Amino acid sequence: MKSILSNMETFLIKIPSGNDKNAKAFHEILNQIHQTFAKDVLSFEIVSSRQNIGFYFSGSSSTCSLLAGKIYALLPDAEITKVPNFEKLKEARSAIGAEIALKKNNLLPLKTYPEFEGDSLSAVLSAISQDVSDNTVWIQFITKPKPDTGAHYFQMNNLKRSEKIGRGFNLKYWLKSGVAKNFDTAINEKLNSRIFSVTVRIGLFSNQDQEKQDNSLESILNAFSSFNTLDFNQFKICKKIRGSQMSVFFKRSLGKCSYLSAKELATLFHLPNENEIPNIIQILSKRRSPPKDLPCDTKSQEISFFGKTNFRGNSVPFGIKRDDRRRHLYILGKSGSGKSKLLELLIKNDLEQQKGIAVLDPHGDLVDNVLKLIPENRIDDVILFDPSDIEHPVSFNPLEEVSETQKMRVTIGFIEIFKKLFGSNWSPRIEHLLRYTTIALLDSPETSILSILKMLTDKQYRQFIISNIKDSVVKNFWVNEFQGWSRTYDNEAITPLLNKVGQFLATDMIRNIVAQPNNKINFREIMDNKKILLMKVSKGILGEENASLLGSIAVTKIYQAAMSRADVSEEKREDFYFYVDEFQ
Repeated sequence: MKSILSNMETFLIKIPSGNDKNAKAFHEILNQIHQTFAKDVLSFEIVSSRQNIGFYFSGSSSTCSLLAGKIYALLPDAEITKVPNFEKLKEARSAIGAEIALKKNNLLPLKTYPEFEGDSLSAVLSAISQDVSDNTVWIQFITKPKPDTGAHYFQMNNLKRSEKIGRGFNLKYWLKSGVAKNFDTAINEKLNSRIFSVTVRIGLFSNQDQEKQDNSLESILNAFSSFNTLDFNQFKICKKIRGSQMSVFFKRSLGKCSYLSAKELATLFHLPNENEIPNIIQILSKRRSPPKDLPCDTKSQEISFFGKTNFRGNSVPFGIKRDDRRRHLYILGKSGSGKSKLLELLIKNDLEQQKGIAVLDPHGDLVDNVLKLIPENRIDDVILFDPSDIEHPVSFNPLEEVSETQKMRVTIGFIEIFKKLFGSNWSPRIEHLLRYTTIALLDSPETSILSILKMLTDKQYRQFIISNIKDSVVKNFWVNEFQGWSRTYDNEAITPLLNKVGQFLATDMIRNIVAQPNNKINFREIMDNKKILLMKVSKGILGEENASLLGSIAVTKIYQAAMSRADVSEEKREDFYFYVDEFQ
């Protein structure tokens, strides 16, 4: 028996939605491959499991590659994916199968696709998809082209003579009107067609008892009667297969062969339309060929690799150019689509390239995963900012050592942070008060976010801050206007601001970090020295509002440090990458 076991590969054909290529189109493919694969065994297969129907082909690597090209030419939007060789079916508790072949002379045709009102596969696919049990149905059409040689035509003419002798004893041929003419037409059409030697097998693999399996197999075999014709040919069961004999399915061995024309084979196997045949495995979203300028030079240090192409089985690593990343990157996608994993891949590439990075994570999972990616030679570069570590709180004071040129930028940053937190309760007076409070505190040493509360509630402390204010307009507000504010706008501006800041500082984990007068995190130094800053600002531990405020302050300080790098020429600046998960 001829087999393709030695270097066999199996491929799944995912059919594009709206496929309008029917059996006639596949008929053309079979005509084309007849000469190309003259010496090759090729198996066309239909597998149904849990009401999902897949269309497959198996053969040698070179044969499958050529066939895939033919299918892509017919269906450019199809997907052809290499899959395992159904080895798991060997684990089924029970397996049964059958081989079927033509009942009469091989020159007498079956019913072909032009004679069907709908899709010629409807009856068979309906039978295998209606089984809701754990059956896996495996239908094989193992084919080998019969070459157009003198020996082939000699054999075909012998079959023709044999058929003529046999029809002389067929009463239907003499008594039924038009049968004689139809016989000659049908036989001549098949004689002049591309012919394949075909073994047809149907197998069931399941954990059902034998009686139920026998009934299921019988139902599928009955469905193959839809290809029978009264006047010409029909399928018959050649033999039942059980136990160790089922190994022929995995070997794709040729067994009892029928001679089928390309037209008959296309009737038995083709790629149907999902509107006519439900439950077929199809493409949910179309794939397109990658652009010609896709960054994919694996030797380049200027590409951050994060993915591989999957168009038509070609797997090519690709990424994004570092020059493009300098213009920022915004990743969108629904929950669970892989946004954080994409960030991990980019971070991994940066770490391997000895780049400086900062990661702001509102959950903690991303930072935990990044810690696993740190190369051994970069462990000393890691700075972990974790508010939940109450035993070793990191001092983070956004108001310390702000230069004159950055004071207004920091003030605006604070206003934007609190404006977002207040939402619809924000008012011009709250903004006015926060602006003058922040500017005043930036002029004094050893102030912190806690100083905002003291500035608004402690008169003695306020006088100390006022004495250090350099801006006359700001000083005038606190000396002459604020006393009137405290009476008129207490409920409208002062109390809401005290409540919001007080709520933030009420959490001891937050207070231990931002209420210290000194700042241990020098963001500019981190950037210039290519350090690895990992910030876990977990909403689950700190609360959503506190995490948002602390994260926003960190973003403001990093932005401030980045802007301060203007004192270094662009050619000498080292790239530093800042990742914000759940950025909104």
